[in-house]
Amino acid sequence: MMWEIDEKKGEVSACLSGRVYTREAMALAARLLARRAEVFEEKGASGKVRITLRPRERKPTREALDALAGDFLCEALNQQCRLDTARHNGNVQKLLVTQALYAARRQAEAAGSQLSPERLKELSAEARKLMQEAAQEG
Repeated sequence: MMWEIDEKKGEVSACLSGRVYTREAMALAARLLARRAEVFEEKGASGKVRITLRPRERKPTREALDALAGDFLCEALNQQCRLDTARHNGNVQKLLVTQALYAARRQAEAAGSQLSPERLKELSAEARKLMQEAAQEG
């Protein structure tokens, strides 16, 4: 992928693959660079997205435009990796929470003779509530 640098307009643009970077990753990268540049997005051909970066500084140099393009790509990749990791690890996270809740419930049931029936009911209700919240988040 080649960035097109237009020094007269003071902007840099490129077509990014929608197969590599999701719209969410590009939007997150754009938000992180919002203080430094305006970010424009256009749909391109074959699932590509044309990104144009226009720095907020007046008359940016070619080097500044090139650096901005690199920063955007780096941030888009970071955000995409973060999103992919969260998606892939989501099930592991749910499993760990569920195991912890079941272990706590087993301990509460084992200690049931030591707990009042009211307290045991409270703990069971709390465990059910936490399990429902974990299910809703996933």
